[in-house]
Amino acid sequence: AIRFGAGAWHGTDACPLLEAPLTVLCVPQIAEQLRSPADVLKHTLLRSYRADEWNLWFQAAGLPSDIRMPRSVVFDSSLAMMEAALQGT
Repeated sequence: AIRFGAGAWHGTDACPLLEAPLTVLCVPQIAEQLRSPADVLKHTLLRSYRADEWNLWFQAAGLPSDIRMPRSVVFDSSLAMMEAALQGT
């Protein structure tokens, strides 16, 4: 099986295949409004069930560690999340 994550799955041996860096994806209309990493905080953030993804991205982008998470919508499917992003949600 191919899984995404750190590889700590009970009863399995894991072999990393590639790095998967976090990046912001959005429709062009929203991208036009983004001038700095902090600008994403003005928008509803879409995320997976992994609650730390945005905090990890905020940290990598140099934003303060005490940043307050804006409104977000949680998806259990990457495909559903991508469709919501494509619709400008």
